[in-house]
Formats: sequence, C-alpha cells, structure tokens
Amino acid sequence: MWTSVGRWPQRFSASAKKIARRYKIKFSKIWHVDEKFTSHKRVPSKRRKRGKRKWAYRITVLDSEGNVVASYLAPERSTDAVKEVLRRAKKEAGFSPDIVVSDKYNAYDRGVNVLGRRAKHVRAHFEGKFIPYGKGVVLLSNNKIERYQR
Repeated sequence: MWTSVGRWPQRFSASAKKIARRYKIKFSKIWHVDEKFTSHKRVPSKRRKRGKRKWAYRITVLDSEGNVVASYLAPERSTDAVKEVLRRAKKEAGFSPDIVVSDKYNAYDRGVNVLGRRAKHVRAHFEGKFIPYGKGVVLLSNNKIERYQR
C-alpha cells in the first residue's frame, strides 16, 4: 500500500514505540546536568530577546556513558526548569541516580532534591573531583556534557 511521506508518523509510530520499548537503554547511575542558552523556535524567553530570534535554555541530562536521559527547553533559567528536567529524567530512566554532577549554578542544589535523599549532588565544572563511590573512588567532572552541548 502506498502512503505519502507526510503520513509515515501516523502509520509507523505504533511499531516504533514497540521497538523502542524492546530495546530500552540501560542508563548508568551517574548523571551530568548542564544548560545552554540557545536560539529556538518553540519557547521564547520574555526577558531575553536578541533580534528576531527567540531564545531559551536547553537543559540536558546525560549519563556517564554519554546517553541522553532527558532534555528540556525552558524559557527561563530557574529552579523549576531544573526540577522539571530531573523529573523527566527520573521517569525516563525508571530510577534516581546515585550521583548528579553539575556546574556551580545554585538552582541545581535545590533541583536535585526532586530525586530523593539518596542522590548526591557534586559540583564539578571543568576541574575533576575524586568522589568515593561503591568500593572505589571516581573522578568526576562536567566536561562530558560541556563537549556534548557545543
């Protein structure tokens, strides 16, 4: 049966969802969070206007393997936006991480509380920090997500 390309999402979305459920990514227990101020067409910032473009903050959560756990486009850089992206990440992964690594933005301190008491927040921007984890020590920095968001 012939269908136009425009109807493919309607026709194949159910089978794509089945395939996605079967091959679900197993996320690691260490997550990296960062935001980037970017131009976009969907959610404009009321305070930040630069020319004709609309600007927003894209907050992204990566696991330590480099998989994107969640991403959220927020009109403002706020604690509520951080909480929303971490809620989405927790829902997508199905669990809370052991460690959340971020830069020194204060909203991450309050946002990590959404994940529960067990999640430990580590502030490590470019400099590496040694953190005891499991039976050993892990060197953590946010370089991984900074490279991702270029």
